[in-house]
Amino acid sequence: MAENSTITVLSDPLVNDYGSARPALLVAEALARKVPVDLVALRISPRLQSRLRESGVRPIDLGVPAPPGSQSVGYLLDWMITPFHSSRVADLVPSGPNVLNFSNTLISPCAAWFAQGTIAQTLEGIFPCLEVHHKIAARFSLPLVRLLERGYLGRFIAASRLIVANSGFDRDIYRTLGIRVDGIIPPPVDTHRYAPSTDSPSRDYVLAYIGKETDLEALYGVAQQGIPIRAFGAKLESAVRYLRDLPQVQLLGHLTEEELVAAYSNARFTLFPFTAEPFGYVPVESMACGTPVLTYGTQGPSETVRQGVTGWLTGSREELVSRAKQLWEQGAPIARMSAACVEVAKEFDTLRVADRWVGLLAEPHPYAAWSKLPAPRAVPRAHGVLPSEGHVSRPGPGIG
Repeated sequence: MAENSTITVLSDPLVNDYGSARPALLVAEALARKVPVDLVALRISPRLQSRLRESGVRPIDLGVPAPPGSQSVGYLLDWMITPFHSSRVADLVPSGPNVLNFSNTLISPCAAWFAQGTIAQTLEGIFPCLEVHHKIAARFSLPLVRLLERGYLGRFIAASRLIVANSGFDRDIYRTLGIRVDGIIPPPVDTHRYAPSTDSPSRDYVLAYIGKETDLEALYGVAQQGIPIRAFGAKLESAVRYLRDLPQVQLLGHLTEEELVAAYSNARFTLFPFTAEPFGYVPVESMACGTPVLTYGTQGPSETVRQGVTGWLTGSREELVSRAKQLWEQGAPIARMSAACVEVAKEFDTLRVADRWVGLLAEPHPYAAWSKLPAPRAVPRAHGVLPSEGHVSRPGPGIG
């Protein structure tokens, strides 16, 4: 990468600073400390446009109106017409080795595409937590989603020199589709913002997150053990109705970043049961604040939480509930684990993650001979999945 060359980052819609757009936001801000950076998205909220400019990033808002419905429904609708959106950036985004695509809603020739999980996988994972009418809609839409995704993945692959997954779990998901992943770079967490907020934490409650991927039955089971739980999030009305009559559960709703850091810092441990989680910000944020995590030993959290060092990994809902009761009644070595939590979380710090992206762009192979990237091309189907031959499988630098 030539000195002072502008890096272009493609992002999903930036309407808040969490969710699938957060890696693009944080990496762009970190890269802007070293080189000029443009960030392109279908829409960027005025607050985040201001934040990007203050960080030295030039926001490029494509001005696409938000689809009707909730944010999750809107994201799905944005994704379903990805080819239409992508045509809007064809003349705006330069072809070359300095384009990083963090988006599932924009396709453009790029050095690397950050693959954060498939849409079908996400729908299947959150299915147990959906309202009945949403379950019916999801059930009928899933075949169409799979069909569209097969074609979209082919276009993302053809437009990208490298495919970078956000976790080993997602890498393996893509491999089952016949897609070679060239390396893994985790999503970043700002460990300057997420850090212990007090030297004398209260440790008199357990913190939990409520979202579409939360295993509510496990959360309910822990509460039934008499353990005081403070739960933040609660986008789902079904989750609120399910838990609100439990006296042990205090529903906090949406928290500001400052409030969330304080909540993490004072908890005895963070409880994170899930139905589907390819990475999981909550465990890393909790560890950054010095609080260990109790979760399942599968998918993304099994790659960030270290057994007996920064938390506890369990193999079933029953084991998680039993371990939560044991940790609450017998106590946990929080003081000893707190420092280890902070240290491990630093591995995911924004600046460290951004350095890995810079290293990827600086890799002499296969970028040295680039003049113009090939246009996206159709990918033939083989037994209902993407092929593992030809341009889907290709060599790449060791970035895992």
